[in-house]
Amino acid sequence: MILIIAVIFAVNLILFYFGAKIFIPDKVPLSWNRVEEMVLKYKIYMFALVMVFLLNTVQNRFLSDLGEAFGIDLTPLVYGVEGNLALLTQYFINPILTGYLFFVYVFIYIFLIIFSISFYIYCDDLKNVKATVLAYFINYMVALPFFIFFPVYESWMVIEGMAPLLFSVNFYANDFIIWVNGVNNCMPSLHTSISVTVAVLSSFSGYRRWSVFAWVMAISVIAATLYLGIHWILDVIAGILLGVVAGYLGYKIDYNLELIESLFEDIKKR
Repeated sequence: MILIIAVIFAVNLILFYFGAKIFIPDKVPLSWNRVEEMVLKYKIYMFALVMVFLLNTVQNRFLSDLGEAFGIDLTPLVYGVEGNLALLTQYFINPILTGYLFFVYVFIYIFLIIFSISFYIYCDDLKNVKATVLAYFINYMVALPFFIFFPVYESWMVIEGMAPLLFSVNFYANDFIIWVNGVNNCMPSLHTSISVTVAVLSSFSGYRRWSVFAWVMAISVIAATLYLGIHWILDVIAGILLGVVAGYLGYKIDYNLELIESLFEDIKKR
């Protein structure tokens, strides 16, 4: 598992390098001094985002067991509504397509989440930093009750003939993927909702190259969740709706964390 984490970290470092070269506007200088300056300036928003990610980690590792033990399994209901429809996404299986969508699901998804907020922080774009933090928070807060109380299991576990292609690419990554995602956190699809949220926010941001890339990758993530045998079509529809609403609300609702920041400063002075 440590090896897989190291590989994901290394790949994302490479993606960050090219992302910075391609998407950061020419007027914004690339330097470590600016990194340090922006990290200090936006530290409270970074802290808030870390708390959101920790919440998701706790849910995936611990609270999902509550759903299995005490929740109402909605998998039969989802299957009753759409049946084997998701099986159509595997009508054409190709090794190159499988490899690409595996890369998108495992690596690009993480890149979208982290690079998006990092990009806005580095560009000193307070509006989009605040929008992204709030939109991520909305995604996790809406999804959390469903994951705990109304679990839905992955489609490959239910649909006969649905191949678990996510686990066919790299055997060593399988345990890590299950450890991170679980197998009963399907409704709504967070991969879909977060990716769509990033794309929606990119449309508001005014960074054209980043917006085009974000939308192409969001669509690829959606395709990956279905093709790889993970999510149901209803999961994806719910994820798209959540992503659009979260992105819109994140951009439209104004707020500030200055009070929390001042409390931290007071604590430090003492």
